[in-house]
Parts: sequence; structure tokens; C-alpha cells
Amino acid sequence: MAVAPERIKARLKALFPKANLSKTRLDALAAKLSQKPADDADDAAIDEVLNTANEFHSFEDIARDDDRIRTLEASRNNPPTPPGGNPPADPATQTDDERIAAIVAKAIAPIAQTIQGFQVQTLQEKFVAQAKAKGIPESLAAKVQIGENFNPEEALTNLETEWSGLKQLAVNATAGAGNTPQGSGQPSKEASKEEAEAIVNDIM
Repeated sequence: MAVAPERIKARLKALFPKANLSKTRLDALAAKLSQKPADDADDAAIDEVLNTANEFHSFEDIARDDDRIRTLEASRNNPPTPPGGNPPADPATQTDDERIAAIVAKAIAPIAQTIQGFQVQTLQEKFVAQAKAKGIPESLAAKVQIGENFNPEEALTNLETEWSGLKQLAVNATAGAGNTPQGSGQPSKEASKEEAEAIVNDIM
């Protein structure tokens, strides 16, 4: 059961033109989601798969997360230009104090980068712990990217909403497999963490 990944890409671009996904991310999503529709699926069936995936982790959010990661990596690999936009002074024309300051700055640059990385890691671990305390799986919380303007309270609220939706999707999937369907007048089955986590991993 699958369709050509190129069909997934074409429909994704048509449905979500504002999702500025990189080629690598687009290829990865197309490869995974192409396994969902039947071999003879029409565009409507493909659109349904894409809309379901977007509902629980929007393609625009995925693109923004990828952009933040690339920006952080670029800032680490390319130190900023000194204030004023001037290039480093020629060592031959520097004073002794300027040469010492340049040596010290160069020496502590790796330390500063290490500290920054440690701070991001610590914040990520704290956020995951907060999410787990609310019953959200670590695998889902760990997918949240820690950017420069990261707001943990807002991110946690959004993650709770996403987790509730994923559990409902798992309930619907279970109903579709032959269990009690929604609207039958009987209580819905509570989705397990494993069922909802499987959906997260399947989409991402």
C-alpha cells in the first residue's frame, strides 16, 4: 500500500504553499506519508492523509523548527562580525593591549560555545521533565526545538494540546480497526501512550 512520493510532494505543496520545507525534509515526509494511501489512491485520498498529518504537527511548524535549527548551527559555525562591522585589526598594527584582548577572546570562544550548548541541553531536559510530569511522553517532548526566543510555558501548553489530539487520533484509529467507534453511544477507549507515540513517530 503506497503511492509515489512525488505525488505526496505535489499535493503537499498545493495544499500548504506557506510551508517552506527544505528539500531534505520534504523528501523525508514524502517517503513516510507515501506509505499511507492505497496504491490507487486519488488526490482526495492523498489530501486526507496530508491534512491528518498537518492537524497534529503542522508542516509550517516543522519548517520553522528546521529554520531555527539551521540558524543556531550557522551562528555556532560562523562567529558574528565585531561591533561596527569592522574586520579584526591587523596584528602588526595592534597595541599590546589589543593583541592580548584578541588572544583572550579567541581562547574563550570555544568555552562560550560549550556553555551555550550546555544551557540549551539543560533547558531541554527541564522541559522534557515538565512534560513527563503532565503525562506527555518523553519522545514527543524531545521533538520540541529550543530556540533563542523559546517560551517554555507556551510550548508546554501547545504540547498538551497536541498530545490530547494524538490520543484522540489513536482512539479513532482503534475504532477503525474494529473497536467501539465514535458516536456509537458507548464510551470511547482511552488511547495508550504507546498508540499515540506510534502516531507521532509515524508522522515525524
